[in-house]
Amino acid sequence: MLATVSVCRKDTQLLIDLLNWIECLGPCKDHLCLLVADASTPFDDIIAARIIADRVFKGCEVITNDVSVDGWIEGPKSLFLTAAQWAQVQGMPFLIMETDSIPLRTGWLDEIEAEYKACGKPYMGHVYSSNASNLPTLLMSGIGVYPATAYAELVAPVTAGTNWDIGMTDVVVPKAH
Repeated sequence: MLATVSVCRKDTQLLIDLLNWIECLGPCKDHLCLLVADASTPFDDIIAARIIADRVFKGCEVITNDVSVDGWIEGPKSLFLTAAQWAQVQGMPFLIMETDSIPLRTGWLDEIEAEYKACGKPYMGHVYSSNASNLPTLLMSGIGVYPATAYAELVAPVTAGTNWDIGMTDVVVPKAH
């Protein structure tokens, strides 16, 4: 499984803390890591994160969006699409994590991968109900597992939507475990 973590310049210490925590839980040597950095993220911070990720995972790749994208809604959307496009080219399903997605036990990524392979659905994540009038009644948290084809399926609805995880709802929820 490909574990992706997106980061902007203000969250690099959170990324390093997350990777240090994952290292404490134990290696994920059957899995690859993709660090997706906003183009304005300090290079030295990303190199420091990659050094840790290389110790923890089978390997680590670092990519950036083409240009820096500021702001809560557009920034995460750009990083999600950048990760999804890379995973599509590689032909790999991928786990989207954020710097505050904290694994809780050893073997966490093996368990996620096993559940994903067994579920028989292309998307896997926390599907929850919303009573807010401006939201769909069912949504899947953006932190989840996506198929290698997610970019092709989601680029249009994510681009058109407000938050990327809300924009993807109509495509993802019916196909989610």
